[in-house]
Amino acid sequence: MAMGQALRVEYRGLGSGKARSRFKKAVLRDVISYQLAAGFCVDRLSRMVGQLGLVSGNDPEAALAAAITAHRARLPLAGACPVVCPALASRTITQPLAVLAVVTQSTNVVWLRNREPHLDRISKIREVALWVPRGLAR
Repeated sequence: MAMGQALRVEYRGLGSGKARSRFKKAVLRDVISYQLAAGFCVDRLSRMVGQLGLVSGNDPEAALAAAITAHRARLPLAGACPVVCPALASRTITQPLAVLAVVTQSTNVVWLRNREPHLDRISKIREVALWVPRGLAR
């Protein structure tokens, strides 16, 4: 790709949603890994809710999904970011709610801000690396 050309990430699927991102190659440089700490328990939703300090009542799944949905709006990321190899990461974020928002809203190839959280991914995936525009993610 020549300098000045745009890298285009486009995702069409999961209903009516469509996400597009356009970044110049020179800008798309930072790779950030979102990784759950080794001691963070992912085998029971009720335990995860407790580790995050959330009040779940009788429905830990709904409490966790609501917390992830609320937190995703505060993530300093574009609406869609390509998923890349974690070995390319220049830094790692381990804040549990941020990691859960990225893990549950990613596919194998793209993270989508407006995707509903898929909580079943938590037990399978503990780390996702995103390719983000330099300076966008803090």
